[in-house]
Amino acid sequence: EGFWCGEGSTSPQQNPCPAGRYGDVEGIGTPKCSGLCAPGHWCGPNSTSAFQAKCLGGSYGNVSGLPTEACSLDCVYDDHRGLLGVGDGGDSGAASGATTSARPSTRTGGAPDEGTSAADLPPIAPLSCKPSVCHEGYYCPEGSITGRQRECGGTDRYCPWGSAEPTPVKEGWYTIGGGTGGGLQGIQGDGDFAFVAQPTQTRTNEVECPIGHFCVKGIKKPCPAGSFGAATGLSSKQCSGLAAKGHYTPEGSHSATQLKCPAGRYGAKEGLKSIGCSGRIEQGYWGGEASTSPTENECGGDGYYCPPGSGSPIKVKPGHYSVGGANATVRPKQAPCEPGVYCTGGVRYDCPAGTYGKSARLQTPACSGQAYRGHYTPPGSVSPTEVPCPAGRFGATKGLANSACSGACARSYECLEGSVDQYGRKVVGGTS
Repeated sequence: EGFWCGEGSTSPQQNPCPAGRYGDVEGIGTPKCSGLCAPGHWCGPNSTSAFQAKCLGGSYGNVSGLPTEACSLDCVYDDHRGLLGVGDGGDSGAASGATTSARPSTRTGGAPDEGTSAADLPPIAPLSCKPSVCHEGYYCPEGSITGRQRECGGTDRYCPWGSAEPTPVKEGWYTIGGGTGGGLQGIQGDGDFAFVAQPTQTRTNEVECPIGHFCVKGIKKPCPAGSFGAATGLSSKQCSGLAAKGHYTPEGSHSATQLKCPAGRYGAKEGLKSIGCSGRIEQGYWGGEASTSPTENECGGDGYYCPPGSGSPIKVKPGHYSVGGANATVRPKQAPCEPGVYCTGGVRYDCPAGTYGKSARLQTPACSGQAYRGHYTPPGSVSPTEVPCPAGRFGATKGLANSACSGACARSYECLEGSVDQYGRKVVGGTS
C-alpha cells in the first residue's frame, strides 16, 4: 500500500504514491494510485489513506489532492524530476514525458478559495506550498474544508487570520471587525441596553477600552452619567468613580470634574448626572460655577439683591431699595421707592422734614422740593402743602419743617391757618 508499480518494476515499493494521492490497496499500477486525498486532509508521498493527515488548525483544505501540511495548491515544483501530469482536469489521463529543465517552476492550481482540483498538478512532491489561512472572523479546527469553517462566535472572542480556535477577549478590552454575517444585535445585561454596531459573530481583533468607557464581554460602553472613566482598560460600569461635588458628568466622561454645575446652581453630592445638578441657589444667596451649597454666598448688603438661582449679586437700581430676607445681607428682591421717600444704595429713607416726595423712585434727599410758604412738611411728606402752619403762627419761607413755622403772629393780629406773614396775610393757593 502507498506505492505503485509500472511495467518492469523490480520492487513492491518501486514508486511512492505521489503527494496529494494515496494508495489503500496493493498492486496499484498507475501513478494516480487509489485517488486524491480528501478535502480537509493532505497526503504526503506513499500515503495509504484519503484521510492520511488533517489540515492543521488555522488552515483549511477545500479541494481534494492537497500535497503538504500547508493544505494549499499554491505550490512550486521542480521540473527536472519529470512531470507526470494529468491533462484533462479530471482524475484520469496519460502521464507526460519528462522534461529536461533543471530549474524550479511554479505550477499552481490556483488559490484554494477558487475550488481548483489537484488533478492537474504533477504527481511529485512540491518544493514548497503557500499555506492556506483561515479567514479572519472565523476559525478552522483540524480538518477544515473552508476558510470560513466556523463563525468566531460572539463579542467576547475574536478570530484573526489563521485562527484554529477563538481567542477570548481580555478583561477591559472590546472586540472589533467582522465585515460579513452576524448582523446588528442589541445586548441586554446589568440593567443596561446597548446596540452593538458591528456584526457580533465574526469579530477579528481586540482593542483596549478607551478612557470614558468600560468594556464587558467584548462590548464597549460609555461610563454612565454621574460617573467617569479616567483610565483605559476599565471593566465595570462603576468606571473610575463618581462625579465630584459641584460638578456633573454626562455619559462617557473621563474626569470627576468634567463639567461644572452652572452659576446659580449647586451640586451638594457626588455622582450628579445633568446640568440641573442638585437644584437652584436659595434666594438671598448667590453661587458661581461649581458651587456645592444652596447658601454658597450671602448676597452682600443693602445695595444688592439675589432672587432664587442667582449666579452673582444684582445691584439695586437707582430709586429702588432691597427688601425681604432675614437681614440686609440676604435680600432676595428690590422694590421702587414710594412717594414720600427716596432711595440710595438700596436703602429707603423718608424725605426730610421741610421737603416732600410727590413721585416714586426718588434718589436724593432733595426729593421733589421744599414745603410751600404757610406750610410745613414732616418727614415722609408727599405734598408741598402737607400741613398748614397752625392758627396764630405764620410761614414766611419755604422748607419749614415743623408746626412752629416762622413764628407767632404780631401782637393784635390774627393769623389764620396757612398765614405767610406775621400780620395774617394769606396767599391763595399757597404758591408765593
